[in-house]
Amino acid sequence: MSDENVRPLYDYDIQHPARTLNEDEIDDQARVLTEQADLGADAALVLQSPAMQKAFSDIETACIEIFKQTGIRDDEGRLRARLQLQMVDQLKTNLQAMLDGGTVAKKELAGLDGRKRFQFGKSLFGG
Repeated sequence: MSDENVRPLYDYDIQHPARTLNEDEIDDQARVLTEQADLGADAALVLQSPAMQKAFSDIETACIEIFKQTGIRDDEGRLRARLQLQMVDQLKTNLQAMLDGGTVAKKELAGLDGRKRFQFGKSLFGG
């Protein structure tokens, strides 16, 4: 069977053909992905920590109370309370993004490991 008769499974394969990475490139990618996976694991610990959950809840409650207690003309006080509340939300969003990135990095790392083993086998057996 010649190469011209072999069709890619998906259109993506035509536009982005797999490129063989050398061992150093695979090791560099693995290092970066491992760092991302570790960061994601750390973020998960923070998000799932009962102490952090309580801290987030306490800060949110305090900000809402400050907001409720501001006078009608206290625009600056309401703005400060709102900004503090937004900062808590942003912190949670950033930690969740790290967790999600770590999850993706773990999957990519597993694929990279399989790719490295495949390329190693090809080089051993003349593929």
